[in-house]
Amino acid sequence: MEVIARETIKPSSPTPSHLEIYPLSFIDHLCPPNYIPLIFFYQNQSIQPDINGETSTIFKLCKERTKMLKESLSQILSMYYPFAGRVKDQVSIECNDEGVIFIVTHMKQKLSEILKDPSEEFLNPLFPDEMHWKKPATGSHGSFLAVQVNHFECGGTAISVCLSHKVAEASSLCHFVKDWASITTKSSQVTLPHFNGASLFPMADLPIFPETEAEKSKPNMVSKRFLLDATNTKSLMNIAITQGVENPTREHVVGALIYKSAVSSLRSKFSKGQNQLTTYLNVALDLRAGLIPPQPEKSVGNLVWGFAVPSPNSAEEEEEELHELVRKTQKGLSEFWDTYENGFGKEHMMKILEVLKGKGASSENNNEVVVFNVTSWCGIGMYEADFGWGKPVWVTTCGCPPKKDVALLMDAKDGEGIEVLVSMEEQDMALLEANVELLQYASINPGVVA
Repeated sequence: MEVIARETIKPSSPTPSHLEIYPLSFIDHLCPPNYIPLIFFYQNQSIQPDINGETSTIFKLCKERTKMLKESLSQILSMYYPFAGRVKDQVSIECNDEGVIFIVTHMKQKLSEILKDPSEEFLNPLFPDEMHWKKPATGSHGSFLAVQVNHFECGGTAISVCLSHKVAEASSLCHFVKDWASITTKSSQVTLPHFNGASLFPMADLPIFPETEAEKSKPNMVSKRFLLDATNTKSLMNIAITQGVENPTREHVVGALIYKSAVSSLRSKFSKGQNQLTTYLNVALDLRAGLIPPQPEKSVGNLVWGFAVPSPNSAEEEEEELHELVRKTQKGLSEFWDTYENGFGKEHMMKILEVLKGKGASSENNNEVVVFNVTSWCGIGMYEADFGWGKPVWVTTCGCPPKKDVALLMDAKDGEGIEVLVSMEEQDMALLEANVELLQYASINPGVVA
């Protein structure tokens, strides 16, 4: 990989003075600052090397694309102005238009080689300074957003974006990329995003906590990508339906399968030792549609929370069937909204914090407690980002989220299958990869069909 350019892109127009201090919401405050990464792969649909294999025309095309992307990025940053700011203190951002990291590379290989073998070894260098899932720098160098545009020998392009979780989550990042693409192509009118998190979940006089530490605590954590195609996701949904589950979603059935398989793997490990294992399933939830009143899809910030699936799965119990886990997930979701239907007031926040304090993994009295987290990035339109050379052939993330025992769900290109990135300790992952039930439905890190 050759780094062609590295610079800072600033908003095309200054942030108005009344918006210079951006307050963080209570949920923003609780989130770690680590970068959330996404990468969008695009085939070259514009031009091919000439008959002699000369690529000068492709290099010219890449140069034109880079210029266009820089200009449109500057424009979109004026709309997403907190992204170009810097940390002021633990509860606010100074929207000082310092700008974002922008890196351009030339990859001395073809895009098809990456898609054929999408391993971390090949994907990691495609992210800005390989900072995905890590913390931004401190001080004036601490850009909330980092972008890397990778040009391949064949004329294909991969655009990677990393956004600090302190500012927003994956849904917000995806809307940002889609709006950036729309400004690049001038294909549609871009509506202003809503920065309303602090009004929905104000800090008020809630306590200020030390910054969340989310770096990997153990060096032996690994991540693996699993693909469940449309046929297999439908098969899982049908299994749930035949057992009386009403309206199961793709995310719930796939999340249940991953959790069930992980629990089975963990149990096999603990059955050989003295400790007993108790597991909980925690499911992340996008709050936008369920709040009263419902919030716009393009509400930017951390509008997410987690709910626990009722009933822990302990070593003394029978392993739960897929449909039972899906039904419990639906019940947990329903109970969550019943409890907080009147909003997230201070009392609710404090109660939730008390629950969180007791939900960490622990070992006590020969009892190992594991909280397995399932987060879905499905349905947020990742494959809609068209910068003028077609929709992406693949959108993914890479590496280990800064937490073990996590499953991250993303749409496959057809919108029906689901890709899952699972993060576990290495010995646990080896057991998961050998799980017979999981392998009936999922393939491990297959190549991508463009």
